[in-house]
Amino acid sequence: MNNIFRLLVMPRPNYGNAERSRARMTLLFSDFFFVLHFFALIFGLTIVNDAASKANTLVLGVMGLVLCPIIWALIQSKHLRIATLLLTIYLFTISNIVIYTSGVESNFLLVISLPLIYTALIYGVRGILVANVLLSIGLVILGVLEGSNLVATDPLSQTLFFIVVFDIMVLTAVGGLLALFFNDERRTRLYADKLVMQLRATAEVAQTTSTILELDELIKRSVNYIRDRFAFYHVQIFLIDEDRRFADLAASTGEVGEALLQRGHRLAVGSQSIIGRVTLLGTPISAQDTTSDPVHRVNELLPETRSELALPLIAGDQVIGALDVQSTRANAFVQEDIDSLQIMATQISIAIRNAQLFAAQKTALMENRRLFLEAENSLREIERLNQRLTGEAWDDYLRLRKMPTIGFTVENSQLSADVKWSDPLRQAVSKRRPVITTVNNHAVVAVPIEVRGQTLGAVEVEMADNVRQADLLDMVQSVAQRLALSIDNARLFEQAQEVAQQELEVNTISAKIQGVTDIDDILRTVVTELGRALGAERAAIRLGSNLSGKVSTDKTHVLSQPYEAPLAAKTPTPNGRPV
Repeated sequence: MNNIFRLLVMPRPNYGNAERSRARMTLLFSDFFFVLHFFALIFGLTIVNDAASKANTLVLGVMGLVLCPIIWALIQSKHLRIATLLLTIYLFTISNIVIYTSGVESNFLLVISLPLIYTALIYGVRGILVANVLLSIGLVILGVLEGSNLVATDPLSQTLFFIVVFDIMVLTAVGGLLALFFNDERRTRLYADKLVMQLRATAEVAQTTSTILELDELIKRSVNYIRDRFAFYHVQIFLIDEDRRFADLAASTGEVGEALLQRGHRLAVGSQSIIGRVTLLGTPISAQDTTSDPVHRVNELLPETRSELALPLIAGDQVIGALDVQSTRANAFVQEDIDSLQIMATQISIAIRNAQLFAAQKTALMENRRLFLEAENSLREIERLNQRLTGEAWDDYLRLRKMPTIGFTVENSQLSADVKWSDPLRQAVSKRRPVITTVNNHAVVAVPIEVRGQTLGAVEVEMADNVRQADLLDMVQSVAQRLALSIDNARLFEQAQEVAQQELEVNTISAKIQGVTDIDDILRTVVTELGRALGAERAAIRLGSNLSGKVSTDKTHVLSQPYEAPLAAKTPTPNGRPV
C-alpha cells in the first residue's frame, strides 16, 4: 500500500528541486482527475438518462481513466516534460468542452481556471500569460458562436457581451494574482537556494581552510574555490606587509594571477584604489560600475572587469589584508552577496592568522632546535677540551714528579708502593668499564678512575667468594668516583701552591730591583735571583740592537760583560718545576 501511495504522489527519479516540485504537482493533478473521472463515469452510467449526454460522459471518463496512468508512467520514467505537456493539453481540452457544452454564462465556468492554475504551477508567469490568452480567445469565439446561434444554447443575448467581458476580466484578475504569487514564490525560492548555496560554500571554505596550515597553499585554494563556486571573473587576496605600508598580492586566479604574482603586484595602503581604501578603513567597498567609479583602478590584464568588491581580512582588531572579487557584469554584487562573502572573508582571516602563527611557531621551533644543536655541539667540544686539558695536566704532573705511575697495594694488611699493572687493572683502563674476574677462587673487581671523561687509572679489589659481586661492584664504583674527584682536587691544590710560590718569587725579584738605577746592576740582580729561584744550572741575560733581523756577532752590543749566575746560586722550587 505504501509503495502504491509513493507511486501516485512521490516521483521516484532523481529530479532537481524545481523539477521535483513540478513532478509532484503533475502527479497530484492527475490523481485528482483520475478520481473525478472515475466518479463521473459511475454518474454517467447510473444517473444520466440522455443518450447523448451519457455518451459524452462515458467518453470523457474513459479518456481520463486512460490518460492519468500514462502521465504517472511518464513521470516515474523521468519524462516529465512530455507528461506536463500532455496534462496541459488535456486540461485545455476538458475546459473548452465543458464551456462549449454549457455556454459562457453557465455555472461550470470555474473549470477554465484549472488549466490556468496548472500552467501557473508548472510553467510560471509565462504559462499564466499563454493560458490566459488562449482561454480568453476561446471565450470570445464561444461567445461569438452563441451570439450567432451556431451553438445550441439558450444565452441571454442582451447580456452575452457583458458575460464574455466579465469572464475575461475574471480570468485576467486570477491570472494576474497567480503571476504575482508565483513571481514572489520564484524569487523567494531563488533567494533561498542562493542563500543555501552561499552558506554551504562558506561551510566548505571553513572546513577546507581549517585543515591547511601552509599559508601559500591556504590562500591559493581559497581564491580558486571562491572563483569556481561563485563563478566570478577574477579573485585575489592581498596581505599587508610588516611595515603596514603596502598590500602585497599573495594569491590570484588564472594565468593573469600568475603574471601579477611574478611581477610582484602591490598597492599602497590608503591609495586611491579599492584595495588601498579597504586596507585602510577595514570596511567592504564595491565598484558596481567600473567604467564610472572613481575608486576603481583599471588593470590592463583584467579588461573585462565591470564590477569589483573588496572585503577586509580582519584578525582580532587588525586588518591583515583584503579579499578582492571581480565580475564581468555591472551591479553584480547585492547586499546578500556582500554579507555572504564577508562571512567567508572572516573564515579566511582566521585561517590565515592560524597559518601565520603556525609558521611563526615552526620558525621558532627550528631556531630553538638549531640553538639546541649548537649548544649540544658546544658542550661536546667543551667536554672534549676538558678531557684533553685534564689529560695534559695529569701528564705534566706525573712527568714533573718523574713518576709515570703512582700506586699502592695493600696485601696481608701491609701497605707498599707498587707500580705494577695487573691484567684486571689494564682491562679496566683500556675498556673504560668495570671488569670482574676470578683469580684463585677469589672475586676480583677492577674499576676505572675517571674524571671529566679522562681515565686516570684504576682500582682493584680482591675478595673471598662469599661476597656478592653486585654489592662489591657498587661499593668500589662509588669509591672510585669520589677518589677521582679527590685526587684531581689535590692536583689542582698543588698547582695553585706552585703558582702562589712563583708569584711570591716574582714579587721578591721585583722588590729587589725597585731601588736600583744602574742597568748593569739591574741585570745582575735579575739573572742572579731568577737562577736562584728556579734552581737553574745556568742563567744568562742579553741586551742588543737590530734584533728584528738576524743577530750577528759584530752588531751585538753587550752592556758590560755577559753575566752568568754562579752554580752555587741554585735554589730549587718546591716541586722542582722551572718557570
